[in-house]
Amino acid sequence: MQALALGKIAVPVPGTPVQVAASGYAWKVRIQADIAATGRVYAGTVALVAATGVGVIAQFAPAGTAQPGVWEIDAGDGGNSINLSALYVDAAVAAEGALVTAWLR
Repeated sequence: MQALALGKIAVPVPGTPVQVAASGYAWKVRIQADIAATGRVYAGTVALVAATGVGVIAQFAPAGTAQPGVWEIDAGDGGNSINLSALYVDAAVAAEGALVTAWLR
C-alpha cells in the first residue's frame, strides 16, 4: 500500500466545490480540515451544497472552536475502490480547504 498525499485542496470561491482529483482510484481516503481554517470546511459529492447540506458527507468546524475533523473512507477488502473524482471539498472562506491523502494498493 502506498500513501499519496494530494496536499491541501483549496477552495478559491466559497460555495463552489472543488474536485479532489480529476481521476484515479484509491483503497482508502482521508480528508482532514486544515488546522488554520477560520471557517467551516465540507467534504462531499458532486452535489455538495453546504448551505442546504445536500451532498455533504462531512463538516469540519473552524480552528479554535473544536478539534479539527477527520473523515476516512475505506473501500474494504472486496477489491472495491474509491473514485477520487467523485469527492469534493468546499469551504466557507476563500482559499481555505482540506488536506487529502489517498492510499493506493
